Amino acid sequence: MADSRTAQMRTFGSAAAPTGADASSSLSERVSAGRLLQTLLVVFVVTGNAALLVWLWVDAGNLTRVHSSGDALASIARITGRVGAYSALIQVLLLARVPWVERLFGLDRLSIWHRWNGHACLDLVLAHVIFSVWGYALLDKLSIPREISTMLGGGIYPGMITATVGTGLLIAGLCHGHEGS
Repeated sequence: MADSRTAQMRTFGSAAAPTGADASSSLSERVSAGRLLQTLLVVFVVTGNAALLVWLWVDAGNLTRVHSSGDALASIARITGRVGAYSALIQVLLLARVPWVERLFGLDRLSIWHRWNGHACLDLVLAHVIFSVWGYALLDKLSIPREISTMLGGGIYPGMITATVGTGLLIAGLCHGHEGS
């Protein structure tokens, strides 16, 4: 009777730990599922934050309180500034050598994403500058050169000199980084 009970336990009881090839495929399936879950979590956090930025922009009335061309251009400047700043943060995180991120995606893939995100970041920052100057020039009823002068030296827009230096350094860094390429 003990032999039949043992046979039943082997057949119907709790499964024994897999051995050999079964164990390695089970481990790789668990690792793959874990990597997929981590990847989805990272994608969710990154896109969720971007969506939050856009929602904050919309909630601030940037779609409903647009009554002129100047308003529309200034509104576009606000969203390109927000998303451009977020893109700059992602840019730093892509090559920050965070161990679990590097293990998850690999440095080669992170470097490629860093390159493409860098292009997007620069485009967004430059669009922010152009739409800001153009939009506020229309709102203030000034020429573009006069608006630039007002922004930089008029004391109306605090932080403009710092932003201009930062944008210049960003462009210089990009140009310097591509000299060897």
